Amino acid sequence: MENTKVICRCKNVYFEDIENAIKEGASTYEEVQEKTKIATGCSRCAKQAEEITSFLLSKNK
Repeated sequence: MENTKVICRCKNVYFEDIENAIKEGASTYEEVQEKTKIATGCSRCAKQAEEITSFLLSKNK
């Protein structure tokens, strides 16, 4: 997936923002959400954001 792809338009969160949150220590979706504010607006991106977060967390193990 392209690093510059917008995942959450409401909060202007990009794929790379999720990656960075994980690199900075986020180890759950909730922690990524806390750091990035992803899916805290309209929540239309929540499912995709959770899937991306799970994928990236599994890669980091």
